[in-house]
Amino acid sequence: MREGGLLRPRCELAAKLIVPAVRALVAVRLVERYGMTQVEVARRLGTSQPAVSYYVHSKRGRALIEALTRDEVTQGLIDRLADLVYRGGSPEELHLVLCEICRRVRASGMLAQLARGRAIGRALAAELGRRPLKGSDE
Repeated sequence: MREGGLLRPRCELAAKLIVPAVRALVAVRLVERYGMTQVEVARRLGTSQPAVSYYVHSKRGRALIEALTRDEVTQGLIDRLADLVYRGGSPEELHLVLCEICRRVRASGMLAQLARGRAIGRALAAELGRRPLKGSDE
């Protein structure tokens, strides 16, 4: 039970870390590839237009988003998820693909690598007597 710790299921970590990054990537694809408006995307994703705007333009969380885009298999799954959202796939289909993405991310070690990078950044900032830079996923 190392990954999530005692009483912290893997899906809880996924909901806090992976799902927002996946949602951001799906929102960008729906806007850029399918030509959907932010309002349409918000309706499909069950969120607000300002949230979609934030996903499309935000720099926050970029480390995980960039890690997700570097992995071809994960990229393909995110493309499949965006296509399902666009075509109006069933909640069951959407959840199956999202679960597959989360399993892939956990198995790949992406989260552990990012956590190590953040820990190094915090330690360096502490050593220098500074706060971590704004926009550095802190």
